[in-house]
Amino acid sequence: MDQKPIGHQLYQSLELSVLTVQGICPVVHLFQPKAVVLEILELYRCIYEEYLAIPVIKGKKSEHEKFAGGLYTTSVEAFIPNTGRGIQGATSHCLGQNFAKMFEINFENEKGEKTMVWQNSWAYSTRTILTLICGALYFCWTIFLGVMDFNRCIYEEYLAIPVIKGKKSEHEKFAGGLYTTSVEAFIPNTGRGIQGATSHCLGQNFAKMFEINFENEKGEKTMVWQNSWAYSTRTYVYCIIYCIFLAKLRMMWSQAKNWRLTREMSIQIEVGVMVMVHGDNKGLVLPPKVAAIQVIVIPVPYKDADTKGIFDACDATVKTLTESGFRAEADFRDNYSPGWKYSHWEMKGVPLRIEIGPKDLSNNQVRAVRRDNSTKIDIPMASLVEQVKDMLANIHQSLFDVAKQKRDTCIQVAKTWDEFMEALSHKKMILAPWCDEEEVEKDVKARTKGEMGAAKTLCSPFDQPALDEGVLCFASGKPAKKWTYWGRSY
Repeated sequence: MDQKPIGHQLYQSLELSVLTVQGICPVVHLFQPKAVVLEILELYRCIYEEYLAIPVIKGKKSEHEKFAGGLYTTSVEAFIPNTGRGIQGATSHCLGQNFAKMFEINFENEKGEKTMVWQNSWAYSTRTILTLICGALYFCWTIFLGVMDFNRCIYEEYLAIPVIKGKKSEHEKFAGGLYTTSVEAFIPNTGRGIQGATSHCLGQNFAKMFEINFENEKGEKTMVWQNSWAYSTRTYVYCIIYCIFLAKLRMMWSQAKNWRLTREMSIQIEVGVMVMVHGDNKGLVLPPKVAAIQVIVIPVPYKDADTKGIFDACDATVKTLTESGFRAEADFRDNYSPGWKYSHWEMKGVPLRIEIGPKDLSNNQVRAVRRDNSTKIDIPMASLVEQVKDMLANIHQSLFDVAKQKRDTCIQVAKTWDEFMEALSHKKMILAPWCDEEEVEKDVKARTKGEMGAAKTLCSPFDQPALDEGVLCFASGKPAKKWTYWGRSY
């Protein structure tokens, strides 16, 4: 059987399962930041031709017409026969590292070196954009909440990792932007938060600086509004379209030792988060939707058993499951014992193991073993597909519920500085009332600096708990304006 490195298998699986959006638009996997520009352009073509029935031409803008300050600009162009005029339908810009150099937007890569981010951008004329969802056309008051919900969907509905949606503080937001939203995960074993994904509203700040204007319907010159995201060229990057919500998923498979992450990582939306949240002492535990192999079928031939019959039953089982849409394989290697194979596939995190032995063959059944809790169940062949489907769905839900329970146990409310420091010493994720002042945030970071790192704001959740009148900031004693999550982070 094909024994690809587990990281590559997972990469391919994510490409096939997480990112496949059937009936909407082709899925794109990216190894170069420049590639995303063309795929965003394909999204625009899809909107114009497949929804609005307007033919367009995709192309590259000239140096004179390109986005000011960017590497290059692509666009879709429509033509109005009655007026004999062309009209620029939409644009997609590759900014390269130009803005990163200007504003010193850096990150620390896996070697500990400071590296500038690569950026892409798209522009539209007003704060509201035209969004298509499930074939219905309506206006969305902002793309950011949609993008954040998409990112939440990827984490919770595919990776089974609970996250909190919120807004970053002024100190933590994207440099030069109006505001930044994010989804935040938490690793209970290490007591650290990790920024899962971000969406930035640049507003008109960059448009003012580089005089990026367009002519509106009144013939007046108006500055564009922009969104942006950034990622490392060392990251596995995907561009995803989900019900015509444009979002991004930035992933990296990092070197691991004994299936545990060996170092802190600053790249967002990492497979490492999934490893740390779900992994156990046996190895990886992969959610079914992103597992390269969802079901592994292992023959268990005893001495004097009908080996050929067992192998044929394994083949038939794999065929049945594969034809039903599952990613299933059989392990027929004859130089390893069944017990060794059990351990091998447990270490690789395969969600469901099916065993077929002489007893199963005679009873026309299989034995299914769950990776997450080792539960065993005998399944008749007649109901194999239905029960495997239910088991995989239950495994995902169980992984999410367990992770959420562990995460929620680590959340502690602190209303005073002493309560805050006590919770921080126990590696908690702290929800505290805050006055929303940048100097106070910097002061908290300075006062908590130590060997384990300083505490900082993670995000202010969109779902704000009630803030009673008279509640004071835990750090400054000033009137609190909001509840904010604090903690150490990767």
